[in-house]
Amino acid sequence: MLFAWGPQGDPFQRLRDEMNRIFENRMLIPGWLERHLPYPRVNMTETPEELTVECELPGVAKQDLELSMEGDALTIRGERKAPEDREEEKYHRRERGFGKFERTLELPAKVDVDKIQAKFANGVLRIVMPKHPESQPKKIDVKVTEA
Repeated sequence: MLFAWGPQGDPFQRLRDEMNRIFENRMLIPGWLERHLPYPRVNMTETPEELTVECELPGVAKQDLELSMEGDALTIRGERKAPEDREEEKYHRRERGFGKFERTLELPAKVDVDKIQAKFANGVLRIVMPKHPESQPKKIDVKVTEA
């Protein structure tokens, strides 16, 4: 059996195109991306010697942070406490989130857990993790021999 499509073309292709347009545009809804990304947001970098994680945590106090390592996974836990409501104030917007959070990152290399350093300044947590010696690249000398 042959199908003859009208001048508009394949109706199923039009439906697929319209569905794609709808799903692409949902990213344009204000705040959609912020609500659907994991928190806290992190950057992880790697050099031959170490891994570094930087994490934005505005409004979180140092005493409300906890870091732990289990196997090759780093877990960042904490809480951003809600501001106290005052009777004379009413919110026109309330976009800043609060509450407990937890984020676990699988690390791409083994690290020396005893040498991890974490510093917290200006709302940014910086975790420097030296790689375990067995994870660091090894240089192999090539010897020249005569045949």
